[in-house]
Amino acid sequence: MREDTSKKYPDLVKSLEKLSYKITNEQMQEMNYRVDVKRERASDVSKEFLEENNILD
Repeated sequence: MREDTSKKYPDLVKSLEKLSYKITNEQMQEMNYRVDVKRERASDVSKEFLEENNILD
């Protein structure tokens, strides 16, 4: 992430840090498949992942 972006959106940095090393390639592929092929909503797929992994506050 660019430094100016991280300064402008410090909460974004905190959120991304919570995800660091939490998503495997396989999980990302599965989520992309669900959105791109099965046409599930990205917000639903991501929310499910965050809840299942206790990342969502």
